[in-house]
Amino acid sequence: MSGPLRAPSVPPRLATPQAACEDARRWEGLGHALEALRVLEWANQRWPEDALVAAHYAVLLVQERGQARRALEIVATASRTSPGDADVQWCAARVLLATGERGACVDHLRAAVARFPSHRQLGAMLDTVGLRRPPAFPRLPRSHPVNKFLGLLTWRLGFR
Repeated sequence: MSGPLRAPSVPPRLATPQAACEDARRWEGLGHALEALRVLEWANQRWPEDALVAAHYAVLLVQERGQARRALEIVATASRTSPGDADVQWCAARVLLATGERGACVDHLRAAVARFPSHRQLGAMLDTVGLRRPPAFPRLPRSHPVNKFLGLLTWRLGFR
């Protein structure tokens, strides 16, 4: 019987930044987000200029450690240095959403989907994040004062 899975302190099998990201995704998929964070910390130290590693590191940094400001700085730099990488843009949207910047996340996702229409995760995230709740009275227009008032009231009371 083998023991629990452990990420080595210096993973010798990770020869490229892409391998480190794949390994971190594997750990995260297994439910070991802290191990994934440790792998990405190691990879970020080894390849500090790699935007994909930095973006994945920022996602786990905000999710696991709650360091929103640092994660936003890291992902903004990664997004600027690698604007042509769809995965970096997806990670930037994940960080924006995790930090509570939903409007900025939707704007970022719309721009990214326009640029990378075949990227599955971007499209799926825009479909889930970009949805608005249905109005209280569907027969009335969304801008009707009754819909606005009841929508705000039910949101404040926690029913929406």
